[in-house]
Amino acid sequence: MSETEKKVRLQKYIADLGIASRREAEQWIRDGRITLNGEVRRDMGITIVPGQDRVLLDGKKLANRKVKRLYLMLNKPDLYLTSRNSFPDQPSIYELPDLKRLPVLVAPSGRLDFRSEGLLILSNDGDFVYKLSHPRYKVPRYYEVLVPRALSFREEDRLKEGVYLDNSLVRGLVVRRKRRASLGGSHGMWYRVTVEEGRNRIVRRVFETVGVRVLRLIRVGIGELKLPKTLPTGRCVPILPGDVEKLKQGTARAARAALEARTARLKGEDSDERGARGARGVRGPRVARKPRPDLKWNAASKTGGSFEKHSTRKPTSSRAGRLHGKATPRKRQPRERDSGFSSRY
Repeated sequence: MSETEKKVRLQKYIADLGIASRREAEQWIRDGRITLNGEVRRDMGITIVPGQDRVLLDGKKLANRKVKRLYLMLNKPDLYLTSRNSFPDQPSIYELPDLKRLPVLVAPSGRLDFRSEGLLILSNDGDFVYKLSHPRYKVPRYYEVLVPRALSFREEDRLKEGVYLDNSLVRGLVVRRKRRASLGGSHGMWYRVTVEEGRNRIVRRVFETVGVRVLRLIRVGIGELKLPKTLPTGRCVPILPGDVEKLKQGTARAARAALEARTARLKGEDSDERGARGARGVRGPRVARKPRPDLKWNAASKTGGSFEKHSTRKPTSSRAGRLHGKATPRKRQPRERDSGFSSRY
């Protein structure tokens, strides 16, 4: 099979055409809008050969064209949703002029909530977006966070020790004090925060664990890519090829490190299991056991003859036996009745 005849999943093929995201393509398949070689397919595991299989959307053939890969960075403004859906009082980033003019659909690598600002990476390269977003690849995300007051040393130590959200530890959390800020009649504090995952409102929830509310949150970097200070809010520009390559190399290094760690862990578990088996010992040649001296053969037993245990120790005195719990039983002597006379007379 040549390079052009490699099989790909149907939803990935549709997403690579730039007409929908992979999730939207999966929904189209579930809804029965996709026809493959004259047959409606609703299963997610189907694969096709681009150029050979005939794919229709709502009865119209999808052109088998190669779409140019786009890698963009957006300086997201406040009060915008990172979503394809919008509401009257909550507009979407896709309504910004720079994204409206794009010929293909691009997906964000990680989301910023409605009140967050800063760097968003968008691309129509699904594998690139997935690797930047998944916590397995440990791509660091850098934020500048404004809070109404400086954290106490105890609160900072608590964050440094680690924060659990949803019963799991926040990966790669680093909180560092940066500078003071004027808030009218009071003074706030800017912090530099680093995390290696992108859970919903993760930075705000981290500060909420110490009872501090975030006033402003700006993402200033993802991996090797930093938000340019000259990029105006709401504008979108292409990422330089060198920076794209650095991001890909970073995810590749993380993938190799994760694979090596998993291999080492499996080897360690295997060696531990073999060590446990070795500790129990490997059965060697059978050796005749010496008869136990405390067992004697009793041919008159009810089972037709068996070994019965008897004591080989000498009887101890009653005092020593009481101390060691092995006193020999003594016969109880009948008590003489008192006749009123002494036994000496």
